[in-house]
Amino acid sequence: MIDDNPSRSSILAALTSLESKAVENRRAIGIISALSISITSIADWARDLETKGILLVPASALMK
Repeated sequence: MIDDNPSRSSILAALTSLESKAVENRRAIGIISALSISITSIADWARDLETKGILLVPASALMK
C-alpha cells in the first residue's frame, strides 16, 4: 500500500518510487486508501505527472 505509513512524506516517497517503476516498466499499479492525507497527497503529486510523461489511469486500463 502506498500509504502504509499515513504521513505525507512517506506517501510522497512511495509515490516517487511508483513513478520510477512506471518509467522503468512503462506501467505501475499503486494502491492507496481513502484517508484524507492520502487523497490530498496523491492529488498534489498527480498535478505534475503530465509534464513527466506519465498518465494516471484506472487499473482496468492496464489490464488490456
